[in-house]
Amino acid sequence: METGLAKKLTSTETSAPKVKMFPLSINKSIVFSVDRKWASEGSTNEKRVFNRIGDRLTNLEISLTLDGTHPIEFNSWDKFVSDWVTVDLGKVTSSQQWSATANISATAGSKKTDSDKNTITNAIATKTGKADINQTENNNSSGTGAENVNGNEFSSSIGPSANLNFIDKYESSLNLLMSRMKFSGTLGRRDMVLRQEGGFGIDLSGNTSVSVELNYTGGYASPIYVFKVQDYYNAAGNPNLLSALKKEIILWYFPDIKNTLSGFLRFKYLYRHVKPGSPKHIPEARQSVLYKYGEVGYDPKYSSPQLVELIRPEDFKPITYRIRFLHTGNMVELQWNNKIINFEKAEEAAAFIEYLISLGSTAAPNYSSLTPSPSGVNLKDFQIIKIQN
Repeated sequence: METGLAKKLTSTETSAPKVKMFPLSINKSIVFSVDRKWASEGSTNEKRVFNRIGDRLTNLEISLTLDGTHPIEFNSWDKFVSDWVTVDLGKVTSSQQWSATANISATAGSKKTDSDKNTITNAIATKTGKADINQTENNNSSGTGAENVNGNEFSSSIGPSANLNFIDKYESSLNLLMSRMKFSGTLGRRDMVLRQEGGFGIDLSGNTSVSVELNYTGGYASPIYVFKVQDYYNAAGNPNLLSALKKEIILWYFPDIKNTLSGFLRFKYLYRHVKPGSPKHIPEARQSVLYKYGEVGYDPKYSSPQLVELIRPEDFKPITYRIRFLHTGNMVELQWNNKIINFEKAEEAAAFIEYLISLGSTAAPNYSSLTPSPSGVNLKDFQIIKIQN
């Protein structure tokens, strides 16, 4: 019994078509950009509500979960980098660079908790409930002075907002140096979590990038025929007969992606806020501060996760070039032995048009294998069109 693939490979050509299989995986360079937005602008630092001198993000957890209804999964990742800690990621090849932006503001909905314990432990937990990031500071007011923290647990609108943009990007080289930040993270088939823990004086605002490999778990689309033609002209410079041309037909199989594949962005943070009127001491331990915990996208009462477009159909689908011309009042695409002619490069399509014009100037051109016949078509009437298959 003949299989469907064998049927597709059956051809009347003198040699069987070759096959090119496009990969089902793609590398992405993902950049998360975290900015602290001014909640209140005053003429002096004392009049500012947030982002005062000494304020900073001290813990940050970014989570990216793939849409469970989409045929996509994480396969692997490389080490990641921030403005503080960087490692050599080598060379990353990708069709897009995505940039996620989170702005700490007083207008976006989030959940926030303050602490007033003498010894405080601020934890950012995973979905399993295990605390993976802990920060402990002791309040010892009898010495040189530690950070004084106070407050109550409550909910408010203080928190970050997030959005995501992308920039077309084909090649990125990241040559990076080691620094003193702490990084950790987890990668599963459906989710990715990045965690950063800052030290004294380190603000986690800025960029965090990671390179990941994504797999498409769906099938292949129907193949297209791509033509490679050689030796249009003989040694005397005259066009060869159409039937004598050496042509190679390659079947291109590529992933059958019809819609954008996406995920959901969530994040948690611990914000160190210097109280108004606090002395501008150095070191930080003598400042009077509040620690504010916030999260976005985890509790629907406060905020929803941000939808992130990760893969578009054109990331996987190849581009080819076709020839068309006006025939009986309609623009038609040229076929060869009842196969639409696709060329990998526009230059190849232009070379074929030039050959057809030259062939038409001979005494008895034979276009019998081409449909519709380009007989009598002038050069200016041919068009080369770019096709996103």
